[in-house]
Amino acid sequence: MAVQNPTRDIPDWRIRTCQPCGGEREHEVTVRFRTDATREAIQPQNEVFARQPYRVLECLYCGASRSERVV
Repeated sequence: MAVQNPTRDIPDWRIRTCQPCGGEREHEVTVRFRTDATREAIQPQNEVFARQPYRVLECLYCGASRSERVV
């Protein structure tokens, strides 16, 4: 969840609450595609459709990372 950014030095979308270090910190934000199902469960012709986008957030202060599925 985005939080208040009083200094405006950092874009708002990069400021996130970090649970491990307990503060509102700057995060590196990337998008990655992952397959949740096992390879054996996916038929070859459907493999390209099995990948889902995930937003990956990495705290630049403590290094903790988390991912959340983009809906």
